[in-house]
Amino acid sequence: MNNYKELKKLIDYFISSLKKNVKDVDVDNEKVSSQKIIQLIQLFEKKISESKFFQLDSKNEIARNKLPHRRKGYTQKASINNHKVYLRTGEYMNGTLGEIFIDMHKEGAAFRSLMNNFAIAVSIGLQYGVPLEEFVEAFTFTKFDPCGEVKGNTEIKFSTSILDYIFKELAISYLGRDDFSNFEKDDSTELLP
Repeated sequence: MNNYKELKKLIDYFISSLKKNVKDVDVDNEKVSSQKIIQLIQLFEKKISESKFFQLDSKNEIARNKLPHRRKGYTQKASINNHKVYLRTGEYMNGTLGEIFIDMHKEGAAFRSLMNNFAIAVSIGLQYGVPLEEFVEAFTFTKFDPCGEVKGNTEIKFSTSILDYIFKELAISYLGRDDFSNFEKDDSTELLP
């Protein structure tokens, strides 16, 4: 199965066959017994319930894992080629990322609204179980203006776009991806008397 929807469709087909007391069904020209169907359904349910990314609701559909009303996170202020950007995060109780907010000033209402709605879409994705790694891979190294020198961030000194900067920052902070840092780490820390 290539994706969840295909597998769910197959499982629904199996369940409807079982309800009709069908002894076996054809799947890609292979006979599958009703006992094997039950085993596949149980395995599917077990894998979904064990998944750290997906939670099922009472209807066995993927549920949104909303953040608590009071939550921790951080605010990072930076300037990309003299364009101010504020990144705010919201975290689950275990410290994993659950939402982001992107605020920009002097960019115009349309661009500001676009960035705000993009942040909402990413947040909803995170709350439905999309791994942060997927967003990092999709949006790092995207190229559009504003881009260039980054000021106000201790890890990143250059970005190819606002999204490049944001997802490098999130990768460093939440995934430990020091490979996105533009600065060398000095492991030979000297203790002061």
